[in-house]
Amino acid sequence: MKTPRPIFIILLLSLLLSACAPSDPPKPPIAQLSAHREATFTEVENSVKVRPTADDELKTATVGQNLYPGGNAESGEDSRARIDLLPEGTIIRLAPNSSFTLEEFDSNVKTPFTKLQLFSGEIWVILFGGEFETETSYGTASVRGSMMSVSFDPEGAGMLVTCLEGHCALENDAGSVELKEGFSATIAEAGEAPSAPEPISENQVENWKQANPEIEPWLNGTPIAPPISDEGEPNPNQPLRYSLNNNCPEGNWHWEFVGTTTYSFTLAPGESISGELPPGDYMITDTLEGAGTHGPDFAKGGGEVDVAACPD
Repeated sequence: MKTPRPIFIILLLSLLLSACAPSDPPKPPIAQLSAHREATFTEVENSVKVRPTADDELKTATVGQNLYPGGNAESGEDSRARIDLLPEGTIIRLAPNSSFTLEEFDSNVKTPFTKLQLFSGEIWVILFGGEFETETSYGTASVRGSMMSVSFDPEGAGMLVTCLEGHCALENDAGSVELKEGFSATIAEAGEAPSAPEPISENQVENWKQANPEIEPWLNGTPIAPPISDEGEPNPNQPLRYSLNNNCPEGNWHWEFVGTTTYSFTLAPGESISGELPPGDYMITDTLEGAGTHGPDFAKGGGEVDVAACPD
């Protein structure tokens, strides 16, 4: 993953775990993590239909509508949609004349997993945490970070996967290939093994740019942030700065940060640590020996975590 300069307005989430004294009740170190994940339409252009669950009737998709496991979406001629996976902020964009079903949607916000069944057309995925798979009748494409497109035409060109950034893979029963940043692979026919990786073409990059305005900052060397806040406004994005002190009389204190990168460490009594993690959203858990586990909690768009006291 690249860690270029932030471009979004910095909004500090400076929070402090207070001391155990009754006169100063403890405060949570960061905003409480949402208890579940959602797949929500945030953009709908022209004719897009949705069946929210497998038992629902097909109807016109609207902004704010949720899609659930077993549900499906399809776009018509010159029609597009964007679906955001919350709270992690992953973006799915649906091209014209495309159809998919949401096969799996893990509710675990700490290690989110999503799987689509693409019947035809094209999707683009900008992943902000966890793992994402797209399955067709030809094979399965996966991305762990962070930009992948999948197109599928069973009556023509077959299956094409581009890995614009991060690590992707394409596999079926006949074989598998790993895709590095800037490479693509195809499965031309059912039962055929994936092709050897090839560099992404200029036309494929241009298709990414036209379909995903979010990647323009990345192309210019700046980070992409999950862009939708709870209020529907662009999210600020900044590094996550931390200053942690184990002032407890006994017990090691273990911390884990999971987000743009994964970082964990353990502080013995009297030890302290400070530093900065790359911009993005982070899920944070901490475990103090003898006192149990706190979290997961959620730092959205970076911020500051400053802990100087022993928890209750």
